[in-house]
Amino acid sequence: MKEVLSKVLTTISTTKDILNKRNIESEEKTGIGNIVTRTDKDLEAFIKTKLHSDFPDAQIISEESAEETKISHSDGLKFIVDPLDGTTNFTNGWPHSIAIGIINDNELTGGVIYDVLDKKVYCGIKGGGVYCCDIDNILDLKPVIPPKHETDQIAKAVISFDTPYSLEAYARTKEIHDKLYKAGASLKTIGPISLDVLKTALGKENRPNDYNNAVWHEE
Repeated sequence: MKEVLSKVLTTISTTKDILNKRNIESEEKTGIGNIVTRTDKDLEAFIKTKLHSDFPDAQIISEESAEETKISHSDGLKFIVDPLDGTTNFTNGWPHSIAIGIINDNELTGGVIYDVLDKKVYCGIKGGGVYCCDIDNILDLKPVIPPKHETDQIAKAVISFDTPYSLEAYARTKEIHDKLYKAGASLKTIGPISLDVLKTALGKENRPNDYNNAVWHEE
């Protein structure tokens, strides 16, 4: 699995030229405020080509072409790719990421998240810990020490959420938002969801100025 992760990191590190072009030409997708840019599609094509080259027998399921993919539940290596998580954020210069999950024999065994604006890449292997490196030096992986969460109280906790694309999911989000607000939580919506989850998992020790106590997302 370490070899797989190493090749995925190499793929991530070579996406910078596409991101730097900032092609924000966009079109609407299903749902309210749901868009896809040229950069989403270019990143997806690039990442899929690289992964297919490195792992010809692996199955790749990527967001922008997921509906065209016949998903197999057989054993083997699979990659779940979000080529640009936070597309609206990307078009406005807000936090965005590239996220790749690694499944082996139908078990999630690893993953990589590239925090683009922070120029940091985080990766993990099941049972093997979490590591971080700069996007310009992916060979210099440093272990991340798991956080000690300081609060289990909702009041004054920093809780991140996302606004979904469907009206049904938005209604559930609004209901949860109101309950947490009345309980005294500090509610934030910055996104994207991959970074919100990451900031929660890393905690204040690893991201002192950019962390969450909890996060939720409705589909």
